Amino acid sequence: MSDDNLLSLRYDQKISFRLYSEYVNGKSLSDLASLYSRSEQWIRERVDWIQLCLEKQVSLEILAPPPSIWAEQVRSGTDAG
Repeated sequence: MSDDNLLSLRYDQKISFRLYSEYVNGKSLSDLASLYSRSEQWIRERVDWIQLCLEKQVSLEILAPPPSIWAEQVRSGTDAG
């Protein structure tokens, strides 16, 4: 992947979080489209993408397996060896 493509991808990811944050804090999709000079559809796709990512992350954290026995030993300060 070229540096330009990587930069473009990173910008898209950051702007998506910014758009989602502004949307959650009360800005409408049309306001955001106007503010960022993009189509409302483009804004909606990014907001939906971040929302889906956040929902899936929460779901995965809820479904995560309990810590291993080793992790419990590390936390309690005992040594298995």
